[in-house]
Amino acid sequence: MLVCIGEEIEMVRRKNVRNRETDYSRNIRIAAIMALVLVTAGFLFVRMPEARPYEPRTSSETITIPLPDKLLETKEPPKPRVRPKLPIADPKGKETDPGVGKHEFNELTRSPSDLPSLEPVPFWKVEVKPAAVYLETQRYPDMARMAGIEGTVVVKVLVDTTGAVA
Repeated sequence: MLVCIGEEIEMVRRKNVRNRETDYSRNIRIAAIMALVLVTAGFLFVRMPEARPYEPRTSSETITIPLPDKLLETKEPPKPRVRPKLPIADPKGKETDPGVGKHEFNELTRSPSDLPSLEPVPFWKVEVKPAAVYLETQRYPDMARMAGIEGTVVVKVLVDTTGAVA
């Protein structure tokens, strides 16, 4: 500390300079002791309530309720399910079910050979890659952008032999 007396400046040392590291540990110890004393005093000076046995407010009386003359009718338990029997092969080899056997379906109007056959398309290399004929710039919806909704769109397109989208 600097002290100014007239025109002379003197350096005076303070005798009560404290070290923060030692003060911190001392303050923690004092706070712990004070907390322990307060908790102990709280337990010593606070009266504990007296424990008394529970006494019901009303007297216990036996109440009899007469049973009805006719008892409730109970439903009969459901009958057990009858499981279907497994078919057993006839030892004589005789067919027992007329529904089993050869059936002829006349519902087909065209045979697969009547369908037009497609010729295989020859493969050739191209130097100019295909490009979109019409490309519109899409604007992301404002509500989806504000809500933070993102996703992936998958588009399936059927292209015929001429290259047109069907």
